[in-house]
Amino acid sequence: MNRPWVEKYDYWIHEAYRENFSLVTDILHWTTKFSPDKVAVDYQEVELKYRDLWRQARGFATALRSRGVQKGDHVGIMLPNSPEFAVAFYGVLYAGAVVVPFNPTYTPREIEWLLDYSQASTLIVFTPLVEKLTEKTKARLKSIIFVNPPGMSASGDKIEFHSLIQEGCKAPFSKVQMDVEEPAVIIYTGGTTGRPKGAVLKHRTLYAGTFVFAMWFKGLVDEVPVEERRMLCLPPFFHIWGMGACLTTAIMQRMTLVIMPRYSKSGLLGYLEKHKITIFPAPPVVLNDLLKDPHVDEYRLNERILLIQFGSAPSSPELSKKMLDLGISFIEGYGLTEASVTHLQPVFGHKKPGSIGLPVPNVNVKVVDLETGEKEVDVGEPGELCVSGPQVTDAYWSAPEETALTIRDGWLYTGDVVRMDEDGYFYVIDRKKEMIIHKGFNVYPQEVDNVIMAHPKVLESCTIGIPDERTGEKVKSYVVPLPGQQVTVEEVIEHCQKYLAPYKVPEIVEFRSALPKSAMGKILRKEVKAMGFKGAS
Repeated sequence: MNRPWVEKYDYWIHEAYRENFSLVTDILHWTTKFSPDKVAVDYQEVELKYRDLWRQARGFATALRSRGVQKGDHVGIMLPNSPEFAVAFYGVLYAGAVVVPFNPTYTPREIEWLLDYSQASTLIVFTPLVEKLTEKTKARLKSIIFVNPPGMSASGDKIEFHSLIQEGCKAPFSKVQMDVEEPAVIIYTGGTTGRPKGAVLKHRTLYAGTFVFAMWFKGLVDEVPVEERRMLCLPPFFHIWGMGACLTTAIMQRMTLVIMPRYSKSGLLGYLEKHKITIFPAPPVVLNDLLKDPHVDEYRLNERILLIQFGSAPSSPELSKKMLDLGISFIEGYGLTEASVTHLQPVFGHKKPGSIGLPVPNVNVKVVDLETGEKEVDVGEPGELCVSGPQVTDAYWSAPEETALTIRDGWLYTGDVVRMDEDGYFYVIDRKKEMIIHKGFNVYPQEVDNVIMAHPKVLESCTIGIPDERTGEKVKSYVVPLPGQQVTVEEVIEHCQKYLAPYKVPEIVEFRSALPKSAMGKILRKEVKAMGFKGAS
């Protein structure tokens, strides 16, 4: 494929960079060398400097190894965004182990499954979430490390995170010899079966994604004094966006990560008033809340934020146009759990509303026909987006069949239908996969349907996503009750709340006497989706 996008890069961007990538821990090491007294994490008035983050991470690594965590072991982290997450993340990597992030909103059922599948032997968990751990989950783990909230004292019969750090910092640190081709993170995405898949991100993979992200913003960030560089982080660190675009990229750029515990419009405006933010990664749902407010002109977003970066869910061209009208500097991007960021709009260059931007350096792209996946389509024609490059995963953890289906001859088949214009800007048209993106999170219809059909009064279920300007897509389930049974919307939703994370629970439930099926008795999801679109309009 020709590369017309190179001519549209900002002036400091190279067509390609040398792929001499390093360990993820080296990102923290060098930032600490250059800016030891710079605040790394600002969380509710608690500031953690880079020298302390580095020292605590190494101390935690020493404590982990003293308790039997060996090189290559899988260690789960189930924490909200916090300084402790940053310490745990780098500490696990310094120990030579592999980070497995857990979504704190997962239900006991989901945690139990993910723990078994990922083979994590140690879990670092926020103490208020311990009630989600079943007896089977606890029996499966060799060690549970509790992170107490401020004000809660350590219990004598539990392994407490902060106590471990103090213990480890008293002992000499011994560096674990690691190679860039060894795994750093196993981060879970979804598959056609409805079960998550663990994308294995090597140190080289995550470093490469971080590097290209940092380089993309370099021309802007270099104009900001180091002490004034701040990123307001709303995306969760267990998500590839929060991990790759925030936790590692902010550190590479010597920024302060300003963490907002939970989103509210008034709270956000307060944070923006207090901290002049350099880069604000924001989900479209947050931007919609701000930009559709009748008082948006009074918020002076163009003065309070140097640059907004948004992605993780489809956005409307109207959102971009509104920001252009208000004079807000922004870029939209595109990425995947398996590949970090692959496309970004220029920082200073021309913006095209509705576009996910240009392929970033070192990433190869092609758009192939939807039938065979082998023939490249012409400019302007729709096709499936395929990517390859140093930040693209090589495999899913313990899933050879899914790996072979998704990664072919070095190309990651994204499942997203796109088109490229004559300037090299890409646009997402649809998703070949049936995944729903709700508020920036992936929802897998089959998983939702499996839970609903486990209800004793339900015969069938078909879940789809319907367009929604505010959240990207709403989760809607069409439900067929068992003959002779009556089930209410409230019963279905309450049932889902027991077994699914909140963002997966259907917002709309519609009852039908039957669902469209093929001659083989298979539910025709495309026809159901067409019904949903018609109802949404």
